[in-house]
Amino acid sequence: VASWLVWKNKDGERRLPLALYGVQLLLNLAWQPLFFNLKRPDVALVDSTAMLGMAAAATVKMAQSTPDHKAAIAGLMSPYIGWVGYATALNYRIWKDNPNAHKIAADEPAPPKTA
Repeated sequence: VASWLVWKNKDGERRLPLALYGVQLLLNLAWQPLFFNLKRPDVALVDSTAMLGMAAAATVKMAQSTPDHKAAIAGLMSPYIGWVGYATALNYRIWKDNPNAHKIAADEPAPPKTA
């Protein structure tokens, strides 16, 4: 909804806020395969930290580009930023507690092929 408020605002700058929002969405999309499929909490932590920064930057730029909806955008994006911050803290803890996770993933046998 916050990105829609920016998109529908014809008077303000839309390109940068929506680009930042799009980048954080791509980082969000990349996180799950990095963490779960590749079992790389270290790389996922870098991704999650970048996602947090992009989400915060997108929120600031979206609020600046739509002065009439500044409070609405802050209210809509704040829970998401809080969640990404919490997820980043969890990711950090998992990475610290499992420093050899990437080695374990590399040692896993390949799944059997089905005919």
